[in-house]
Amino acid sequence: MGGLLKEIERADALVLASPMNAGTVTALMKTFIERLVCTAYWPWGSPAPIARRSGKSKQALLVASSAAPGILARLTGDVTKRLKSAAKMLGAETVGTLFIGLAAQQQHQELSKKTIHKAHKFGRKLAAGKSTKAS
Repeated sequence: MGGLLKEIERADALVLASPMNAGTVTALMKTFIERLVCTAYWPWGSPAPIARRSGKSKQALLVASSAAPGILARLTGDVTKRLKSAAKMLGAETVGTLFIGLAAQQQHQELSKKTIHKAHKFGRKLAAGKSTKAS
């Protein structure tokens, strides 16, 4: 985990992604999130963990998909909540979320023009954050 966290620290931006399985992130993503415990601490009497690093040092884009319709999946699942929590523990501010519903309609699913437009918009946000920090 130490080596992975070093790579994440060197990254200009993060993309955290997971398909929705049984209403939540995949087991692999859940394991990764659970291992982020080293990036936070939970003071006695506090309702939630607190990140060890203050402030947001980078930006993150969240990507999730579901076989269910997007609105239904977002209302009944916690994928984006868990991904946002992981971004926060890694010291990243979430710039956007792409949630692709009905992802299992075809073997080779095409993204809608709206989703592609949103992806480009979020990509520009990530790139702008990088150039702002570099100058």
